[in-house]
Amino acid sequence: MLESPQVPPTHLTMKVLQRAGKRLAIKLEHIFWVQLEELADLAKLSLAKYVHTVLESAGSEDNRASVLRCHCLKAARDAKTAAYLTEGDLNLTLMLTACPSPAFILKDERTIVAHNPAFASRFMTETEKGQGSRAFVRISYTRPFARLREFLQQNHNKALNTLLVLSTGAKTHNCRARLMLAGHGPDAFVLVFLEDGIDTSGVSAAASTRG
Repeated sequence: MLESPQVPPTHLTMKVLQRAGKRLAIKLEHIFWVQLEELADLAKLSLAKYVHTVLESAGSEDNRASVLRCHCLKAARDAKTAAYLTEGDLNLTLMLTACPSPAFILKDERTIVAHNPAFASRFMTETEKGQGSRAFVRISYTRPFARLREFLQQNHNKALNTLLVLSTGAKTHNCRARLMLAGHGPDAFVLVFLEDGIDTSGVSAAASTRG
């Protein structure tokens, strides 16, 4: 759906979306429907399937319209960050892609802005691989993420070994990880390299954050 100059961005539109017998009636501003259709096209999914997937991944009882608005905002921010990584730090993205083990880049404790093919192969379903390269993964930390980042900022040339729990769908994966900081200041990215010995035999568990 192309953005029409005849429809104000703030105009509220109700859509009824059906998937596998489930019907959702959602009212959103026109500008959000435009972005959701663009994201669905990138993911090669119908709008109904894409919206249902987003809401199911949120796993909360929050207002559905609010979840979708936040999803659109996050997607826009992630796209901006990904563009920065691609254009502004080619060495960083090349290093990520060349790494044979699963690896990804965190903007904050819950936002995965880039990942390598090994990560996608290990942790993402075929459907998720088509979500505009977004990873629907929840991450739990053995120590508060703020402390991990603080250590890296104070020891900029050092790597930090820690444990992570990644939750993908109905499975959890206990991982040994090595964290490094790329850049300086509060906007620096955290590089996460997962080591061998990933336990993929776990079942679903409550995880505190999401990528």
